[in-house]
Amino acid sequence: MGQKSQLLWDIPAIDTLNIISEIYQIRKEEFKKRLKQFIEMLSIHELLDTPVRHLSLGERMKFELIASLIHQPKVLFLDEPTIGLDLVSQRVIRDFLHWINQAFKTTIIITSHYMKDIEVLAQRVMVIKKGSICYDGSIQSLKNHCCRHSHKIYFSTENNDSFQLSQPIERVSAQQFSLSCSPEDLQKNLSEIIEKVPITQLKTEEMSFEEAIFTLFNEKD
Repeated sequence: MGQKSQLLWDIPAIDTLNIISEIYQIRKEEFKKRLKQFIEMLSIHELLDTPVRHLSLGERMKFELIASLIHQPKVLFLDEPTIGLDLVSQRVIRDFLHWINQAFKTTIIITSHYMKDIEVLAQRVMVIKKGSICYDGSIQSLKNHCCRHSHKIYFSTENNDSFQLSQPIERVSAQQFSLSCSPEDLQKNLSEIIEKVPITQLKTEEMSFEEAIFTLFNEKD
């Protein structure tokens, strides 16, 4: 599904969906069952009889998805599926696509510059740089590839000079410090901090997917 609409602009979306069901020769009972499932998931039942030209961008995108999925394809291609949508519509569409993948085992291939879609939905990521695939694998492996120390531990203490740790630390503020480590060493470093430092606060952060992509694109070829 690309940027070109499948929906006929001057008629209600349900009319286009009926045409599609005839094209793919979907049995009426099965068509009604699927349509009911989809419109309930996307909360657009009351919009079925609204002419497409009167729908918002998010509402049109939901019907576009239904039009692409009503015949239950094995593979669905999506190009920027949430671009220009508000946060609520983005989340609804991501939840719907996740459900489609789980319920019908549909393979969904997404091209997007919006990292949240990829991070939430993708099990496998392919990154294209200068026309060539520069990475193919999982999101976690990408983070590990881009930075061996992909986790950070932040901790605060009032006794700034009374501890020593096995790993180098950075001072963030007067009473806050940070330590970078690999996923494998995270638990060991946490245990050491808890044991040796009279902490007042403690939290961990993982490199974001967006940071990993930024690092990957800035690597020298």
